[in-house]
Amino acid sequence: RYQPLIDYLSRAAGVQVELHLEKSYPDVVNKLGEGKMSFALLGPLTYLDAYKRFDAPPIAKSKTDRGEVFYRSVIVTDLDGSIKEVSQLVDKKFAFAALWSTSGNLIPRYMLAWAGIHLDNLDFYRHYNYHDTVAKKVISKEFDAGAVRLSTAKRYEPYGLHIIATSEPIPTGPVVVSPHTPYPVVQKIQKALLQMAEDKAGREVLAKLDPDLQGGFVAASDADYADIRQMINAVPTGCGKGCHPQVAF
Repeated sequence: RYQPLIDYLSRAAGVQVELHLEKSYPDVVNKLGEGKMSFALLGPLTYLDAYKRFDAPPIAKSKTDRGEVFYRSVIVTDLDGSIKEVSQLVDKKFAFAALWSTSGNLIPRYMLAWAGIHLDNLDFYRHYNYHDTVAKKVISKEFDAGAVRLSTAKRYEPYGLHIIATSEPIPTGPVVVSPHTPYPVVQKIQKALLQMAEDKAGREVLAKLDPDLQGGFVAASDADYADIRQMINAVPTGCGKGCHPQVAF
């Protein structure tokens, strides 16, 4: 589904761009740092890791189909369940997205902690690589509740998924550049991204992408992710587990 975007950038920037898909967030970050990957579209949490370890800067961030530069995380249950609020999740089974997912792990853990629920208070929890998997696990009642991004929850609402809590706005993920990428190439790709929504061919490509990308791209800076950096340094204390990495300011 991302190939049309790659093809567009190749044409608009006049630079040959190839699509590479990795199995995990850490694999992407490592390849950015090694120069085996020139650019990557990352989530906020993964970006912070790339910036800390390799000084990999953001050059753009996505806009949603609503024209917003933020999205939200939600905690969901099945529509027929008895759980109506987060405080009822004590001794329940909870499905998270991948460990490095901002909206599927970091933010919902923060939401749970604010409701007084630590991971030890859950009966069982597990991480899944995809938000869609989390949604399906909750609908099938394998788990009492789970965490996904809002756009995913909306797609599964007709099938019985029910939102019980919504996060504060989360900055959309940035396009991050490897420190090994030549600056002239960076400039060309950045220009193509920022002008994409103003170009007819660009808009046609955007319409085929996820809703959280369909508004195009705007300029991004490290300051856009300061709140997320603060959260990741605070949440291990709040949740009772120290499994998230510490990201220095």
